Amino acid sequence: MPGKRVMLVDDDQDFLTITSALLRRGGYEVLIATDAFSAVSVAVKQRPQAVVLDIGLPGGDGTTVMQRLHARPHLAGVPVLMLSGRDPAKYCEAALKAGAAAYLTKPVDADELVAALRLALTPA
Repeated sequence: MPGKRVMLVDDDQDFLTITSALLRRGGYEVLIATDAFSAVSVAVKQRPQAVVLDIGLPGGDGTTVMQRLHARPHLAGVPVLMLSGRDPAKYCEAALKAGAAAYLTKPVDADELVAALRLALTPA
């Protein structure tokens, strides 16, 4: 949904560069964080409307970051799409049970990411 503010949280600079360019071309405003601490700080200050969050981050895991975001009243309803290059059988169910709107495996297909983001941003 163009015009929406999306935060990308990942410590992989190549992923951030490529994915932020893709989303900007699609009309999204993109915020960037590279670790667990800055993710919470950026989200509190900038109030993204969706978050694309890697599970493995410096300073903490993505599931903990998602729980910290959802513990704040103004971020509680923000959809979080979890990403990981790790074993999906192990992490997917846990991420979804923890409140993720979707779980995507790396390398992420651009069309799959955009489709999941649009779905997450569609009002229920």
